[in-house]
Amino acid sequence: MHHICRLPNGLEIYCQSRANAAFVYHEVFVERVYQRHGIALADGDVIFDVGANVGIYLMLLNQMLSKAKVFCFEPIPAIFETLSANAARHNHLDLQLLNCGLSRAPGSATFTYYPRSSANSTMYPAMSAENRRNFNQAVVNVLNGADNVPLRQPLRTLLTFTPGPVKRLIADLVRRYFLRGTKVHCPLQTISGIVDGHHLDRIDLLKIDAEAAEFDIFAGVRPEHWPRIRQAVMEIHNGDAEARKMEELLKSVGFTVHRQQETADSAGNWSLYARRE
Repeated sequence: MHHICRLPNGLEIYCQSRANAAFVYHEVFVERVYQRHGIALADGDVIFDVGANVGIYLMLLNQMLSKAKVFCFEPIPAIFETLSANAARHNHLDLQLLNCGLSRAPGSATFTYYPRSSANSTMYPAMSAENRRNFNQAVVNVLNGADNVPLRQPLRTLLTFTPGPVKRLIADLVRRYFLRGTKVHCPLQTISGIVDGHHLDRIDLLKIDAEAAEFDIFAGVRPEHWPRIRQAVMEIHNGDAEARKMEELLKSVGFTVHRQQETADSAGNWSLYARRE
């Protein structure tokens, strides 16, 4: 089931959660997290949107480009239905919608779907004590008035006088509310399988937001296909060590990489930007 959501730029889309859509919109349209450190697109490019969610990045591509070949991958059936509805209303690009995840081999896997926070749906839902602390700290940072999160002034003023222990209790309640998930079984493909099946000679941008499945996704790229990937941008969710490991992997296959820690409201997350010179 999806709702109608009007984004701050006036665009009306379908979404599972208005709060989640607002958060993703801020990342994509305001912070422009997929357009930093030299990442650039042009008409005619081939773009992989891995973890497309409800299609907010696809909406940005439709504003930026008059023509492009876009592959949107979204494994969760309910989210894919919403993505398809948004594409039917707003897309003019050459679009392939694929109801599957990407991984190291074709097959299937069990995902955890969070209806109230669909962008956090994942194949790796383990909420360790550290992950719980990171999530709670991210919420506390928002409650403390992180500059990149718009809060109405009366709420910001009220939160200024809220004691720290109360904010931490609120954060834990928020986590429990938004991360109440259900299990769904989803098909998997590989990047190389898609390249072969669609006879692609290049991928101009590989954009990945796959909630801890990034290494699995790259394991599905055969050596001869790495040179076809011109740019890649992704979020790494498990801290500095994992970000450094990904940086080394990307450098080993010929990319120049910029690694950036995410803002205070995304505790423990890093973004990596990879380009071929």
